[in-house]
Amino acid sequence: MKLLSFNVLNGAFHPADRLQKVIQVIQSIDPDVCLLQECTDWSLAQLKLLSRSLGMKHCHIVQCNPRSNKKCYNLSALSKTPFLEGKAHTPEIMAHGCQELQLEGCPFPIFNIHLIAGSEEGRLQELEWFLGEERTGILAGDLNALSSDDPYPSDFASRLQEAGVDKYGHPPKFEVYKRLKEAGWSTPTPSDDQSWVTRWRNELDPPLPTRTDYIMAHGAATETLKQIQIVPLQNEESDHFPVVATFQF
Repeated sequence: MKLLSFNVLNGAFHPADRLQKVIQVIQSIDPDVCLLQECTDWSLAQLKLLSRSLGMKHCHIVQCNPRSNKKCYNLSALSKTPFLEGKAHTPEIMAHGCQELQLEGCPFPIFNIHLIAGSEEGRLQELEWFLGEERTGILAGDLNALSSDDPYPSDFASRLQEAGVDKYGHPPKFEVYKRLKEAGWSTPTPSDDQSWVTRWRNELDPPLPTRTDYIMAHGAATETLKQIQIVPLQNEESDHFPVVATFQF
């Protein structure tokens, strides 16, 4: 099973041709399952139109909690095979929400999540809600959190501060990723050089590399997660790069 996780940036509405570029990216990857974050104000009808464009007949959407600007950064899923069950989790503690899916032919539940950007403390509160129940399976999405396993440059902390990027803290914190690892969630490290980067901070020149998007596994799913690949984007389709995982079961 090839699973794609992709933050499409504010619903991919602007500029006018960006949604078509997002569609082309997904088509080029050709996933079996596609999990999308930041589907801002999308409806189920819009998602069904997208599913037809991609030839992925099955879809599910979570209408997430509205933010202070009244926008809902919804979570969406598309699949070539049917969803046996789809649940929306939007507890008050979460700025957005969590999508829980059971897919025909997949022995594990799949969770699509988008944690708050604001602070590591806020993300930890949301994560404790997720870890409050005994969950195993596949976890994917935009965690807005840094991995301590990634090869950040020695001047990473000072350059983040210079860029005015405050959401990771000063110095930057890695507590969300650490907490997930402690709870048994893991992911293969993307391979060499800069293939681990999912989000370039362009506030600086040269841009600063970060990884905030992940696909992880826990329990029996861990042995089936064989490969993680980050897909660099060339045409500003989004400010996040897609993450692709290969599972064998």
